Amino acid sequence: MNRAYRRKYWLFIAKHHLMFLPVFVLAPIFINTTQAYEGNNQKITCDALEEGAKGGNSYLELSYGHCFVSGGGRPKNYKLAEYWYKKAINDGEVSAKISLASLYLFHLDDNKKKQLAVDLLREPIDKGYSKAMFVMGVAFHNGLGVDKDNSKALEYYKEAAEKWHKLGAAACYLVSKDNLYHLERGKLTADYCLKLLKRNLSMLKPESVDEFLNQATKEEFVQKYILNDK
Repeated sequence: MNRAYRRKYWLFIAKHHLMFLPVFVLAPIFINTTQAYEGNNQKITCDALEEGAKGGNSYLELSYGHCFVSGGGRPKNYKLAEYWYKKAINDGEVSAKISLASLYLFHLDDNKKKQLAVDLLREPIDKGYSKAMFVMGVAFHNGLGVDKDNSKALEYYKEAAEKWHKLGAAACYLVSKDNLYHLERGKLTADYCLKLLKRNLSMLKPESVDEFLNQATKEEFVQKYILNDK
């Protein structure tokens, strides 16, 4: 989210929801609006986002779409999530293409939409979005919308890792470590990816490499991470 949208977001909250401002200050939802407190606080967040989204702010449209994927503050509704992601894209929010692609790849059982997801990811990748690189890696790793190809998956994971994507670094390490058809190259890549993972995990607060790698193999953790990723 660029600085102009950040200012608009906080001005919107201050103007319409002053009584709830401490909730927004304490919770890390300024950038990740789908990370939130449970229950009523999530509803407050989504209520605020709905008002802003209906005003045509592309980032708030994207964030409001998240409410229908996470099921926090709104019942899960993938059709409504798709609607708001598409609206955000039409209003110029490039990162919404990553969210729509993720919705198609991980939540909808529709092969045509999974193929469309791969096309949606190309512009964000070209513009340097590490999250898009990681999601494309997942697509190739699992054969979602494309033919399964671990070599291409590894390339995208490594690109994401080099741009400070923590889960991209973990996937890069795990895939390259298991690379049995180019043993020496696989070992060198694994060592490189592990180095990137340690670097990336040192951001903000140190995290255990072993613990993060263990979490990175769990589908629920990966999907939640993608949804909450900046």
